[in-house]
Formats: sequence, C-alpha cells, structure tokens
Amino acid sequence: MSPDQLRAARAFFDEHGWVVLRGALTPTDGLAAAAEEVLARVPQAVVEVAPGVRQLAGVTRASPALEEAIFGSGWLGAIARACLGCERVRLLQDLVLMKPAVTAGATGGRIGWHHDFAYTGYLEAPRTVSVRLALDAETAETGAMEVLDGSHRWRFGTRAEGEAGGSEGSVPRESQGVDPRVHDGFVDDRLLPELIARDPGLAARVEASRRVLCLAPGDVSVHHALTLHGSRANTGGGRRRTLIHHVFDASLRFVEEGLPSPDMIYWIETDEEGRLAGPLHPLLP
Repeated sequence: MSPDQLRAARAFFDEHGWVVLRGALTPTDGLAAAAEEVLARVPQAVVEVAPGVRQLAGVTRASPALEEAIFGSGWLGAIARACLGCERVRLLQDLVLMKPAVTAGATGGRIGWHHDFAYTGYLEAPRTVSVRLALDAETAETGAMEVLDGSHRWRFGTRAEGEAGGSEGSVPRESQGVDPRVHDGFVDDRLLPELIARDPGLAARVEASRRVLCLAPGDVSVHHALTLHGSRANTGGGRRRTLIHHVFDASLRFVEEGLPSPDMIYWIETDEEGRLAGPLHPLLP
C-alpha cells in the first residue's frame, strides 16, 4: 500500500474503529490451499470456539507459504502501524476461523457481540488491531462480520478510558467496568442488553451503527480492540474461512491480572521492561 493509502486508512479507522482494504492480497487460492494443508496435518488442534465455529491457532507460522505471503512482504506490519499510529508492532496471535456451509440443516454458527480487549486485557492498553484476510467470499448469507460503527469510542471499560478517544458517543460512566463475561474468547449475549439497561438511549445508537463488512477473497478488514463486533450464522451455500492476525503496539507492557486464564502465564515471555517478546510475539517488518 502507498503512503497515501495508509494515511487514508488511518483516518477512516480513527473515526470508525474499522476499515476495509479492497484487494489487499490477491490471488488467495494458494493461501487457502496452504491453510487447508495445515488443517489436514493437525486436525486435532482445531477447536470449536462457538457452536458451528471452528478455529486453528498458529496456522500462519505452521506454513512457509503463509509466512512468506503474510509476513514476508511487510503489508501486515505496515497496515497495523498505520492504524495504531506507532513505530513498531508485534504479532499477538494468528489463526484461521471457519464457518462451514449449510449441510443437512446445520449452519456455521454465529458469534455474539464482543470486543477483543475483553480477552487481550493482559496488555496495558487496547492498542491492538485485528487484521482479517478473507479466503472466501464473506456476505450477509455466509455470516460476514458485523461491527458497531464508532463503538471503539463508547468507553465501556474503565481501563480503556481515554485510550480510544474522547467522550463523544460514550456510554455513561456508570456503565463502565461492566463484566465482559468472556466465555471461550467470546462475550455472551448479555453484554449489550446490560449496557442498554444502564443507558436506554444506547439501543437506538446500536441499530444506527450496525455495519456488515462484506468481503471478497483477498479483501482485508481491520478493527480496533474496542470495536464491538460479531457475526450471524452462515446460512449460505459456501463455507467462510478467514485468516486473522491480532497485532499490538510493541511498546505495551504485560499485565498479569488481565489474563483470561491464570494458566496462560506459562506461555508468556517478556523482556526486561515487561513487554511481550520472544518467538511467539515477533516484531513485524
């Protein structure tokens, strides 16, 4: 991407909490085949994170072809640095998310409304982006991701206050600190009703803010760690596979109290200043 394109993406991202980059990485046939090869090699590592939604973590680094395409050209780091407005970024996690096509009445499942800082709160601030590369067409019928436009500025978490912008459009202070109720990485469907109960005016804002991010193969979407998002079930005839890379500002320090599970501490490696480091969290070119 050119410097002008990156600046335009940053401006849109700052205002909306998300941005779509059309045709960022095409063709994707080889990438999809590489992801399928990894899936076939380690089927026992695929987990169901919600009914009808499966994912495999570490997929990019398990495939030389994916590593070269995603990390080698530098596009991932460039997009993340532009959106976060920082000099250096590290990889937090890479995965492929899958929603199968409709079969015998079954559908690829839905994902409830959530924000990613609910389970990446072991970083000291929500300066994290999720960069999603569509391997298949993502439409309303196949369960494309849906965002609440501008919700990264709604300030529904106390530790995030002041990190995502000013108070415009904010949920009232008494709504801050609501327990996000993380379950297997996804917030359950009580979060929005609880916020709306505290601020009845939020219901209309939610409906006015809904945006379905339809993507063609090779399109990329980026969203902020505080942007509320989810997706409906895949009721279409095609499967939906998405490569997702969570990337964070490398200056952030690790906060042990924010771990969603105490057992995760055994996977954490930090440098002498308390920042995530090591081979699990490489700096991105």
